[in-house]
Amino acid sequence: MTESAASRVLAPCRARIATEADLATIPAVLAHMNRLPQPATVACFMASLPRPFEIVATTSVSSAQPAFGTRSPRLFIFFRRVTISVVAEGMGAPLVEFAEYSDAFGRHNSLKGEVELPSRQPFAPDAAYTRVRYGSGTSCGFCHRNEQSMPHTLGGFVSSALRPSIDTVVSLDFVRTLPAAACTSDDDTSARCQFWHALFDYGDVRQGAFDPTIETLFR
Repeated sequence: MTESAASRVLAPCRARIATEADLATIPAVLAHMNRLPQPATVACFMASLPRPFEIVATTSVSSAQPAFGTRSPRLFIFFRRVTISVVAEGMGAPLVEFAEYSDAFGRHNSLKGEVELPSRQPFAPDAAYTRVRYGSGTSCGFCHRNEQSMPHTLGGFVSSALRPSIDTVVSLDFVRTLPAAACTSDDDTSARCQFWHALFDYGDVRQGAFDPTIETLFR
């Protein structure tokens, strides 16, 4: 994509690129979000992520952050310890969801969290965990099994990791065709257009894959 008004709007966000340390834990990611130009949007956060990274895109609607049809699949962005999920449109568009992996949690488990952007105030270190709390556990536990509290993680809960069903996964080549429909002119600064510019304007995006031994999410 060539430079446009959308990418120029995101330039201040790109000036504060996340480091590896900023992406080591969920609280570290929230601290990075607090340092972005405020009020930071999902697109601003995406623009601040270091490249290269890998993604998996899915049209699955079986999530608290469902895809919005084939024109706005849910995207999983992979870093070494934290996987981030975002979607361009629909009820899940303001959300950034997290899964943090650690040997301490077990190979097929992850620590879950979620925040909404933009935020009215800086995020507390435990904000992603408190947002998903539900009763004695979390709303993530409706789909992710074996949920258990992890007190040393600021009150977070670990549960089974899931990957999208293969019949809902769409290729990176297909995802690359989506900005043309979202951005109708070079001066388009809509949230949807900014989302795609934030994904593709700032370096190499590669096709990723989940560990095939992780349990599959029902469609």
